Amino acid sequence: MKLFKKLWDKAGEEKFVGRVATVGCTVLTLVTLLIGDVPTTGAWAMGVINGFMILVQVDGEFEE
Repeated sequence: MKLFKKLWDKAGEEKFVGRVATVGCTVLTLVTLLIGDVPTTGAWAMGVINGFMILVQVDGEFEE
């Protein structure tokens, strides 16, 4: 129960939620590209969006 409370407290932090969303999207993108039959333009679009999310997270690290 203490672990759940700690996770709940962390979920209120914007930085934590952004990191979880970025990692989740990256994993789903990799799975989709490796398993699915995605057209080239779709693969590029997913890569660009994913790269943008990663850059936003990295930029947030250096703001503080």
